[in-house]
This record gives sequence, C-alpha cells and structure tokens, in this order.
Amino acid sequence: VTGNLTLRGVTKSVTFPADITVKDGKVTAKAEFKIDRHDWNVSFNIPGGEVILHDDVAIKLDIATK
Repeated sequence: VTGNLTLRGVTKSVTFPADITVKDGKVTAKAEFKIDRHDWNVSFNIPGGEVILHDDVAIKLDIATK
C-alpha cells in the first residue's frame, strides 16, 4: 500500500505491506510498519536529555468496513 501520512502538519508518502481481504462485500485490511518520528518533526524529550520516545515508531492498522 502506498499513500500519504500526515502527522503534526507534515505529509509524507509511505509504502508498507498490508493484508487486504474482500469477502461478502466487506473489506478488511491489516498492516504493521515503522516510521522515523523525526521525518514528521515529532520530538518528545524531557529536560535533562533522557529520551523517552524512540526514533522508530510502530504503526499498526486493523481496518474493517461494515
């Protein structure tokens, strides 16, 4: 799957594998992938320099139509 992902006002193209099924007129899709949070200007560090959010952020999608 290829599409645009917008976070914090930054839009970037992403491509990731997905399991997509069409059955009885309903669509389900499942995917897991990682993004580098810095590509979307996401930062969250506490004063003193200790990192509390890794650079790679896991995205998990589980979508179903009714």
